[in-house]
Amino acid sequence: MRTYISLAIVLTLLLSSCNTTKVITPPQAQVQDVDTTPCQYKATLLDYTSNANCQFLFQLEDGTKLLPSSMPTVDIPFYDKKVVLIGYRAYDSENTKTSSKCGVEDKIVEITCIQEWKDPSDTTPKKHEDCEPVKNVFKNSWMPDVVNAVKPQKILEYKYDLGYLYIFQKADARHLYDCLGNKMCDTDDNGDCSSLISTIGKGKVIQVLRN
Repeated sequence: MRTYISLAIVLTLLLSSCNTTKVITPPQAQVQDVDTTPCQYKATLLDYTSNANCQFLFQLEDGTKLLPSSMPTVDIPFYDKKVVLIGYRAYDSENTKTSSKCGVEDKIVEITCIQEWKDPSDTTPKKHEDCEPVKNVFKNSWMPDVVNAVKPQKILEYKYDLGYLYIFQKADARHLYDCLGNKMCDTDDNGDCSSLISTIGKGKVIQVLRN
């Protein structure tokens, strides 16, 4: 009788051990979310590309300079003083990155997202008929991106049947845009851009740049 009781106890223990789940606690993440909302921080790009250890920094509205340890690949042109929206994660107290060879940052962070910032007061026209002459190239909503990409020596404005046209000229190359920021053609394409430009009349130089 004792043998049967002992055997029953052993079987009960074996069955209990088979139903036991081993819980493995994952290690703590190296970074902590600043906020669950992505791309909510307005930041100004600061060009430190002359220093190979810095590249671009993100300056928050309170003046804090963020040096990214990593960031996503985005189709957004980077240039000095460009305003963007970002999300980022700061390193925690146990896994803090506190120093770099850059040396001008206030924090080293992981940039989690980057988006174009749209000025709520922007009055960019939606139709060609609503376009007006450009008074300041660098306060225009789309021209700074083209200037950064093309690096023109001068910009010319042309009054056209519908709104205005703009040529961004660098040496012999000319890039033609409409007043909404749509690229129409450029003379590097070996197409009919030169012929088209010859039909739009005489333009007015609105900006001369030294690149």
